[in-house]
Amino acid sequence: MGAGALAPLLGASAAQAQQASLRWSTIAFGPEALALWQQIATRAEGLHPDIKAQVEGTPFNDYWTKLQTQLASGGSADLLQMQSLRFPQYASRGVLKPLGSYISADSGFDVNDFYPTIRQAFEYDGQLQILPFDIGAYVTYINVDLFKELGVPLPDPEKPMSWDQLVDTAKALTNPDKGTYGLVLSPDLDSSTPWLWSNGGLVYSDDMKTAKLDSPETVGAVQFLFDLLFKHKVALPVTDLSNANFAPEAFVGGKVGMYFDGPWRFVSIRQNAKFNWDVVPFPAGQAGSVPWVAGSGWGISSQSSNPDKAWELLAELTSTDSLKILYDAGRVFPARKSTFAKRTQTGDAPQNAGVVAKVLNGEIGAARPLITPAAYSEIVQAARQTLTPLFAESGDAAAALGDLQGQVQSLLDRG
Repeated sequence: MGAGALAPLLGASAAQAQQASLRWSTIAFGPEALALWQQIATRAEGLHPDIKAQVEGTPFNDYWTKLQTQLASGGSADLLQMQSLRFPQYASRGVLKPLGSYISADSGFDVNDFYPTIRQAFEYDGQLQILPFDIGAYVTYINVDLFKELGVPLPDPEKPMSWDQLVDTAKALTNPDKGTYGLVLSPDLDSSTPWLWSNGGLVYSDDMKTAKLDSPETVGAVQFLFDLLFKHKVALPVTDLSNANFAPEAFVGGKVGMYFDGPWRFVSIRQNAKFNWDVVPFPAGQAGSVPWVAGSGWGISSQSSNPDKAWELLAELTSTDSLKILYDAGRVFPARKSTFAKRTQTGDAPQNAGVVAKVLNGEIGAARPLITPAAYSEIVQAARQTLTPLFAESGDAAAALGDLQGQVQSLLDRG
């Protein structure tokens, strides 16, 4: 073989030798999700031929165990997925690299296109460490067919119901003879937090140093939830505390008028509900409608040996074109403002899906990010043991929260 014939081969070998091999660790709920991540990685490789992206997809529950093991051994991937609710416990350990210097140096990257509420959720010590790919805020799901069948007026599509209006609407939907209930509640701390906020209550102070569970506003909010169950009897009785999907399963069963969750449920509800449904704003207590905002994203591991190339890949994975692939597949509600509105127009989204964007933009209510302390998983577990059982049997909200107050304060004091 002549030198001329060898030249292209040698050039290809040189290019391959210079190619950065990067590991991208992400959550994949199944083969379809993994194939979607691979599609996005392949596209990124085509635009950045000096990068080889190795997708490491892991089911949700296994992902966090695997991540802990890899971090402990010093063998984490270059890019790591994070949930906003779990982010602080990793950021506080220095697991992720701050992104400010990369963003400043990348003139073509518009960080302001990401919703500020989710950017705030991924900041630690004032520094952004995760680029989000999805976002959502709590809303009220309504069973449109059940409302019409029982002759109950549909809620305003943009004005949040007051708590009194919610009770009245729920009473009109509750019919013991037909087995219908006005609403269903999720008996966990995450799902209860928007009710606390909307009544002026808190789980802990904004600086995450002081537990606030025994405040009159917090106690009042939890008592309101208990009253929906045991006083007004308009909420479906909670019969399975161990089932994290109790509320969404009850809603798609067709006998519940209202349910409270984020737009991440659109796809599964569209697939499983045999009735017409829609969404309206989260109800407004004495402090207004204050749902929480959460999302997921990816960041650069502090263990990465090639963080500059990892940034190139990260920026591409969260680009508008990459997010379009995700929302075309019905997988996410993009964290970029420029792509979110288009997602609300896709086939699985309900008629009033645009209300989510208005909530995120601050046009409706006062949504805020759910920012959590490093001990949040332990706080959730304490609430599961102390507070959750009372959703199944009438109890004293003040007494339960007083007990939980001490537990949470101890966890916050520990740091």
